[in-house]
Amino acid sequence: MLPESFKKLFRNYCFNTIDPDAASGQIIITTLAYGTWEQIEWIFSYYGWNRIREIFLDDFHGRRELPEPTRRLWVLAFLDETSAEDADQLARWRCRRRVPPSAYLESLV
Repeated sequence: MLPESFKKLFRNYCFNTIDPDAASGQIIITTLAYGTWEQIEWIFSYYGWNRIREIFLDDFHGRRELPEPTRRLWVLAFLDETSAEDADQLARWRCRRRVPPSAYLESLV
C-alpha cells in the first residue's frame, strides 16, 4: 500500500485500491513529475534504481508522459553524457507544429 502522502498525487483514483506493484509505471511517472522529495525517496527505496530507470527510459523513448522540464531533469540522472547529448539533438528536430484535431478531420472530408 502506498503511503498516505501519495493521496494528493492520485486524487482521481480510489487510493485504497491502488496496488503499488501492478501500477508501478503510473506511480513512478506521476511521482517523478509531481512528487515531493520524500515521495521520490520512497519510490527509489521501494522500486529501486533499475526499475525506475527502466520506466523512465520507456517513457523517454515512447509515451512521453513526463512534462518536458521534468524529463530534462531526469535525463541528467538516468542517461549518460552521450545519450543526453543525443536527446538534445533529437529535441531540436522534433515536430513543433500542432494541428488541431478538428482542422485535421475537416481536411479529410
